[in-house]
Amino acid sequence: SGAVREVVVPGETALLIPPGDHETLATVLLALHDDPERRERLGRAGAAAAHERFDMRKTARRLEKIYEDALAR
Repeated sequence: SGAVREVVVPGETALLIPPGDHETLATVLLALHDDPERRERLGRAGAAAAHERFDMRKTARRLEKIYEDALAR
């Protein structure tokens, strides 16, 4: 979906697996199981990106600006 693409930076905020690629999914899950630091890093980065992009106050300010610009025209 669009929201996922806005937050996901492959390898930084998430790991992307092609749909239906069960072998790669299993390999990645096992690798993450064995690397708690990477799990934490991905989790923190993903949460920060989602918070930054979808924070309600910031979203409301952006929407308010759009309306102000439209009314000014």
